[in-house]
Amino acid sequence: MLVSAKTVALCDSQQTYFAESQEEFLHYKVFNKRVLNQILLKLKKQNKSVSRT
Repeated sequence: MLVSAKTVALCDSQQTYFAESQEEFLHYKVFNKRVLNQILLKLKKQNKSVSRT
């Protein structure tokens, strides 16, 4: 992935995001939270089914 010279690294408490702008940074932050929540839900379902056996 090519990163332009104007790309700014924006940090929060958990992770570093590379974005062209604050709006893009916020978009990635929301997207990542949604994806993480989906993954966590899948893992919880898998853990429940595994613990039953």
